[in-house]
Amino acid sequence: MGDFKMKTYHIFIIKENIYNIYKNNSNELYKILYNLYKLNEEDYKYGINLFKQICEIIKVNKIKKYLELLENIRIGKNKFLIKENNSLIIIKPSRIIYKCENINKDFIYILNNYNKRFFICNFNKKEYNWINNIE
Repeated sequence: MGDFKMKTYHIFIIKENIYNIYKNNSNELYKILYNLYKLNEEDYKYGINLFKQICEIIKVNKIKKYLELLENIRIGKNKFLIKENNSLIIIKPSRIIYKCENINKDFIYILNNYNKRFFICNFNKKEYNWINNIE
């Protein structure tokens, strides 16, 4: 896998009340998540409390069952490799880390079936969107 072309996305499930506030103002939500991502270590306690107010915990085993439906996938403990486009999916309770050259449409479809409130961010490129807006 050539990391030089890979983009790293962080995918979060946003709580319903927060989703309703930010669904048409995703730039503000991105700024909050970006600031949490860049948080200094001494502010972690504050960051964790804020994160818990904004994001839902991902049920790792449940999302793994959805991902097992993908064709051309290699399964590790909490890591998945989609062979067709050499993308890597790492599932954590706080977020999904997705490394890819191009976003896999089947992966997006599966996420949308799991939850309609996924928010995807590429903090390095300052890109963000609701998964349900990606076609």
